Amino acid sequence: MKGNVKDIYTIFDGTDKELIIPVYQRNYDWGEKQCERLYNDLVDVIRKDRPKHFFGAVVGKPETGFTWVVIDGQQRLTTTSLLMLALSNSLARGILTSKDPELADKIRRNYIEGADSSVTKETKLKLKPAKHDLEAYRKLLADEEPIEKSTVTANYRYFMDRIAQGELTGDELWDALCRLEAMILDLEAHDDPQRIFESLNSTGKELKESDKIRNLVLMGLPSKTQEHLYEYFWNRLERNVHFDTDAFVRLYLVSTTRKTPRFDAV
Repeated sequence: MKGNVKDIYTIFDGTDKELIIPVYQRNYDWGEKQCERLYNDLVDVIRKDRPKHFFGAVVGKPETGFTWVVIDGQQRLTTTSLLMLALSNSLARGILTSKDPELADKIRRNYIEGADSSVTKETKLKLKPAKHDLEAYRKLLADEEPIEKSTVTANYRYFMDRIAQGELTGDELWDALCRLEAMILDLEAHDDPQRIFESLNSTGKELKESDKIRNLVLMGLPSKTQEHLYEYFWNRLERNVHFDTDAFVRLYLVSTTRKTPRFDAV
């Protein structure tokens, strides 16, 4: 594993770059509390003229020269992307002003969508959230009817409302975003994504037994294969058992092995 501290916006930089959040990860679940803390930190950066603000770590694995699979840090990356989108839209709608009349387009083109892209083309999105978050994210980018009861939508609205309060100008907010830095860790060929993912998440919300099974099956496969297996097999299985997947797998094991595993040892 190799790591460097970098400005977080540089992770999104690159015309054809794509950040993929694998389907084996949980949905985006940062709430207003985390968004409020981030925005307060950005305001503090400007008011105290602090050169940098450390925003944690992001772990990923290069899949191709243009694709980077996010192993850990999707909360930070998705939140940063939503804030950049809110800033771009606020500038475009005249809610904020900037000395650079093209700042809104530059942010969207260089860090959200990519040059000459359309939001209807998945490969042109800089950040590709997993599962149902992707649809909510796309609708925000396309300025379509938003998906309600989505954390993606709720956090975007929080940022739009907070930006409208005028604590920072457009230039100040973008400057503050550019001072956010993170430890960027790249996995190497010999690193085991499954072990690293479980280790990184061992102090957070405990993974369910079915989460571990899904991760074991999908990790290490190409992203397109992961998406196919998840959409056509795993997601259908979960829906059919009303997402009580742990209990289903346990009963399956009972029927095939004639043994009854403990709930925490499936």
